[in-house]
Amino acid sequence: MSMNDVTIVAPVYLGTPHRLQYFETYIKSCLSQCNFEKMNFVFMVEPDVMNFDLLTKLRLYPNIRIMVNPYRYKLLLNQYMTLYYSFEILGLEHVIYTEDDCVMSNDMYDITKFYVNSQYYDNNTILTYLNKDNLIDPPQNDDGKDILEIKQNFHPVKTGMVYFATWGYLCTRRMWFDCLQKWPHQWCFSEHLLPHYLDKIKTVTPRLSRLNHIGVLGASYNEEIYNSHEFTKYMPPTFSDRIDYKFYEI
Repeated sequence: MSMNDVTIVAPVYLGTPHRLQYFETYIKSCLSQCNFEKMNFVFMVEPDVMNFDLLTKLRLYPNIRIMVNPYRYKLLLNQYMTLYYSFEILGLEHVIYTEDDCVMSNDMYDITKFYVNSQYYDNNTILTYLNKDNLIDPPQNDDGKDILEIKQNFHPVKTGMVYFATWGYLCTRRMWFDCLQKWPHQWCFSEHLLPHYLDKIKTVTPRLSRLNHIGVLGASYNEEIYNSHEFTKYMPPTFSDRIDYKFYEI
């Protein structure tokens, strides 16, 4: 596997037709990254796979690593093992953690590098690639595509809504050893971050989301629950030009 310095990781389940369809859409956004050759991708796949041909094709890419689990970890443990492998085995400093039923903008490398090379990286902030404001009031154009907002974690109007989104965030080695490594196996793995961090740090989100969740059917979702959030169908944009990013504190 190449020594690229931006890595996307995801736990993957391909045991039903709709999960396979979600993953195929997700993979298209991975392969469409502007700096694809500068990135690594690590996928921890549950053994119930409906289409091994897809995984075989992905293995042809030198910067994609497919790990088929030796037994059924199931959702929560597979989430844990994805980051365990990233930090304990590969020894990475940070990874972009995503779910396998998301879509992404094509500038994930550049926006991540901008944040990592800034004063805010791993300094009382956490970068999440989904800006939930876009799901409530979707933008009509790409104004603000260059802005990363630094803000408090709780939405000022939507009671109980936090800006941190577990569907796609930059997980750091420090976060792993401070918090995630100690997951008590009692609730959703990613949600373990919320009580540990939200009162201590701020959230950084692109003004225009670089990621959104497309999975209507899943372990903790069905169509009724999905629709109850009243989120719009905002999808992250594709950019044709290089962007000069900047921070904006709210």
